[in-house]
Amino acid sequence: MAAKNKKNNRKPPKNKSSRLQLINVVVSITTALFMLGLCGLLVLQTHQLGRLIKENLEVQVFLKRGTTAAQQQQVKEKLSSKSFVSKNNQQPAITFVSKEEAARQLTEKVEENFQELLNDNPLHDAFLLKIKPELYEKSALKKIRAELERIPEVYEVSIVENMIKEINDNVAKIGLFFLVFGGFIMLTVFMLIDHIIKISLFAQRLVIRSMQLVGATDAFIRQPFIKQFAVQGGVSGALASILLWLFLQYLQLQVKELASLYSLSHFVVLSLGLISLGALVGVWSTYRATNKYLQMPLDALY
Repeated sequence: MAAKNKKNNRKPPKNKSSRLQLINVVVSITTALFMLGLCGLLVLQTHQLGRLIKENLEVQVFLKRGTTAAQQQQVKEKLSSKSFVSKNNQQPAITFVSKEEAARQLTEKVEENFQELLNDNPLHDAFLLKIKPELYEKSALKKIRAELERIPEVYEVSIVENMIKEINDNVAKIGLFFLVFGGFIMLTVFMLIDHIIKISLFAQRLVIRSMQLVGATDAFIRQPFIKQFAVQGGVSGALASILLWLFLQYLQLQVKELASLYSLSHFVVLSLGLISLGALVGVWSTYRATNKYLQMPLDALY
């Protein structure tokens, strides 16, 4: 009876230890994947920020003096037909600004009526158009400028190429930094998860050898451990994704402008990547660790 009570008293601590070990593994892998996901999120947000800036840039197409209303309409139709012009709600992103409106805006900006000084309005009627963000490259912009300048009524085309070059350079530099940093984080995550799983399987090394001694094949022995850590890795990836989503929601509450950088499709891809990565690393590390204990001499297990 006493032996039976002693046996029953030993069982709960073992179960409690297993649960604590499971929680420790999931929490550790979740933390590692969250850091990796955060780095990936920064890369995506940087790219999205560059795209957002480009979407709001405008190309100014100035018209020659004396262009009639009919000719202005013809120019607008020509611009609308261009494949490089972006669209808002299926409509070409083109705005007409008359020279009178441009003069009024300039007067408000400089707080001085330059028309009285010059006794004339030197400005031109213009169309402001937005082009597709992916076309903000030097070679593409050169072709766009040449195509616009071939329109007979066009006096001049103004494209802020210096600003565009600076935006592209900065986005590329920031993206490269986060990619290198992300590679370092990924390597660290692999090593950390591998170490966590090795420690967890260390406690099961005698069980692995016992199964081997009774005739179980290596594949049969590995199977339950691989399934266990694959599930734990996938669950950790899902938890890391939830934490990232909550982190994003908090940031958007603090800085509402960040909502424009959020892309649901990018986040879904990132989440699936974290879940898959967690499961794959779990399988890979478990396979390596079980093989180590399967091939280890009996004396080395103690």
